[in-house]
Amino acid sequence: MNVGAKAVYPDMHLYEEILFLQGYFKGKYVVENVKSWYKPLIEPQILQRHYFWANFDIPKKEFAKDGIGLTGGRNQHEQKQIETLQKRTGFNLDNYKGNKRTMLRNCVNPMVAKHILDSLLSTNPQDNK
Repeated sequence: MNVGAKAVYPDMHLYEEILFLQGYFKGKYVVENVKSWYKPLIEPQILQRHYFWANFDIPKKEFAKDGIGLTGGRNQHEQKQIETLQKRTGFNLDNYKGNKRTMLRNCVNPMVAKHILDSLLSTNPQDNK
């Protein structure tokens, strides 16, 4: 943890959801979270900068970096960063009132999402209910 950083407790709701799905859900599922600062309590599959917990195999694959840092550098106006991230992710948050930049930075790269969907669809069709 960074010196001077505010201590933050991990949110255990994520693990409640994963354990519930593992124990009770009969269909296919995937749960995503951006890589955390702590070691995951339940081992995930890892792609790019995200953890994925799924009940099907997601083959490893390399993807180009998202470049989610300060898009365009620190001097770029926040609204320009939001516009760039909206274009990159395919989401328009013009009517959203929260922190658009943070929300867009937390999105899964659309190519990663497609890889996960393709992985699901390549599993046994009988299992995809």
